Amino acid sequence: MVNIKEEKGDYEMSKKVLMIVLSLLMSIALIPTLSAFAFPNSTATLNVKADKVVVNPGDEINFSVELQQTGKINTLEATISLPEGLTLVPNSLSTINRSELGWDDFGMNESALLFSGYGSVSYEGTDPIVVATFKCTVNSDAVGTYTVSLIDYVADDENYETKNPTVVEEEINVIVPVTGVTLDKDTLTLDTGDNKTATLTANIDPEKASNMDVIWDSSDKTVATVENGVVTAVKHGTTTITVKTVEGGFTDACVVTVVCAHIAKTS
Repeated sequence: MVNIKEEKGDYEMSKKVLMIVLSLLMSIALIPTLSAFAFPNSTATLNVKADKVVVNPGDEINFSVELQQTGKINTLEATISLPEGLTLVPNSLSTINRSELGWDDFGMNESALLFSGYGSVSYEGTDPIVVATFKCTVNSDAVGTYTVSLIDYVADDENYETKNPTVVEEEINVIVPVTGVTLDKDTLTLDTGDNKTATLTANIDPEKASNMDVIWDSSDKTVATVENGVVTAVKHGTTTITVKTVEGGFTDACVVTVVCAHIAKTS
């Protein structure tokens, strides 16, 4: 006689085993997909680098574009993007020799700030390699931060599918140095009455200097004090107000005479 309970138990056990086996097979099938998603095997990064990033107007800067990639690469193209404060030095754009990549062609179009190339044979190097160099001069009126980057960039693998390239930009900080400072007054007369304060103005050269900070001082604070250019009389006497630039240490001075209030009224 057939034991129905035993047959049902065997069936349930077989069903559980089958589900476990199917789950394991599905997990194994997903491993390559998950690995490819987490660890892409074909990447490309273009780094824009400068030999100096803090410069003055009139300086010359040497730039390079460095490629670092994984997997295989068969096509590369990019356009240099220069800000208005920098000017390309004529005939300075050059590119890596195509033989170093093993490609059919690699060159540049300086007027378009473009470099590009392709190969029927893949380049597989993973170490950083400089693919283009160029020079720029800093314009005389430039000041502040300027970004040098790449636009319209393309990098394809051996199947001519995009490697989704990324670009690392370079920032150039143009510093305009201070060359001098001048006060708007050489002498100043105050009194201890209604005319006890006056403002001195410090004019820094050049007007576009990057650091406009100054330090004010009075040679005799018992006669007059100064704060941010505002001179305040304290008592009768003479003192010298000095302004000094934080950058460069340039100075100028104003002689301040303080008279008594009643003398000022009768004079």
